[in-house]
Amino acid sequence: MVEQARAHDPPAARASPAYAPRQPQNTALYKVMQAHLATFLQTWQDDADGRCLPRHVTAELREFITCGIPQHGFAHLHCDSCQARHVVPFSCKGRGFCPSCGGRRMNEGAANLVDHVLPTGVAIRRCGRDDPSLGSGRPPHRSERAELPHSAPTSGLDVKALRWPRMLNQ
Repeated sequence: MVEQARAHDPPAARASPAYAPRQPQNTALYKVMQAHLATFLQTWQDDADGRCLPRHVTAELREFITCGIPQHGFAHLHCDSCQARHVVPFSCKGRGFCPSCGGRRMNEGAANLVDHVLPTGVAIRRCGRDDPSLGSGRPPHRSERAELPHSAPTSGLDVKALRWPRMLNQ
């Protein structure tokens, strides 16, 4: 009964969740990167052969080691309403490797789509390359197209399977 009453309270009346900083140094990925990053980069740095990783890759890998660690920089925040003080570590803002920063970017992108791009009140259905009924996502080559005779029964066939041949024959 108490939980139902809380669900109907206005957002300002509900207690906000307590801030808990993440602990990246306790994850397996961080431990592996911290232990083996120097060896990995040295293996890929071959001066005789000229083979090396691009600078942006090595920079992102090095910044991942500092992401979320207060010893590498933080902001000290103070809340005027509840008088709480928090130390918030800086993030690497990486795009491709850091799971925390990548997840945040993905959530921000989705929120932007929902708030500013997609129309409201319109049903939206996910459809893309991950949908196995759409095949590989590319139109088939002419040799791969299945031509159906005009007299072929289509009542039991999937309409999506017939879409590509029809589009390509126009």
